[in-house]
Amino acid sequence: IDNLTQGTTYYFMVTALDKAGNESADSAEVHATIPSSVVDTTPPTGSVIINNKAIYTKSRAVTLTLSASDNSGTVKSMRFSNDGATWSAEGAYATKQAWVLTTGYGYKKVYAKFKDVAGNWSSPVSAKITYWW
Repeated sequence: IDNLTQGTTYYFMVTALDKAGNESADSAEVHATIPSSVVDTTPPTGSVIINNKAIYTKSRAVTLTLSASDNSGTVKSMRFSNDGATWSAEGAYATKQAWVLTTGYGYKKVYAKFKDVAGNWSSPVSAKITYWW
């Protein structure tokens, strides 16, 4: 059956045939509703950049540039981490985010995750920068 419309209920009359090709005298009414939506299980994808791809920074306060997309067309929210284990509170998706690096000089990595409207979280993406005086 082709060209069924989502959200529509269809009714069918069903009979049975035996191996000899004899059709049953009785028929049964069957109805089915085509689901109006399909469950989305595909997570978004994205990227994060720190301070426009700078190699180092003299400030722990940095700006993250974010890009994310999803098969549903909508990325709903995001969250961040300095260690990939402890995550910030979920916030609305935006293409820029202020962030503070951990204390201590040296190599720093920032992780980001993105969530779509179906509730699927992306795998973490990351960027690195060196904090130095």
